[in-house]
Amino acid sequence: MIRIHSRPDLDEAVALEAVREHYGLDGTLTPLPGYRDRNFLLEVEGGVRYVVKVSCPDQPQTILEFENRMIERLAEDTNGLVPGLVAARSGSTLVEHVDPAGSTHRLRIL
Repeated sequence: MIRIHSRPDLDEAVALEAVREHYGLDGTLTPLPGYRDRNFLLEVEGGVRYVVKVSCPDQPQTILEFENRMIERLAEDTNGLVPGLVAARSGSTLVEHVDPAGSTHRLRIL
């Protein structure tokens, strides 16, 4: 069993900067509920909406990679009914961002 000790401590301004830097997207972020992750609704120009997920620092990388594979599979198998992952500028669907305080956060966008 995975024990979650803390949620990521990341505010909207830092999360939006990470989205701009890694994904080239810009818009308005609104906090969403989440048990272990910090989640935000990203609304960009034209009304397109995304979910930005900042992963719990205690979450093992292998679990995040597994979740990504499952999300990609479900998006494929449901012809888009389940939202897929957005690739970052680097091509990765899971990126690390170091905030101004020096903390590393892993994020992905659906």
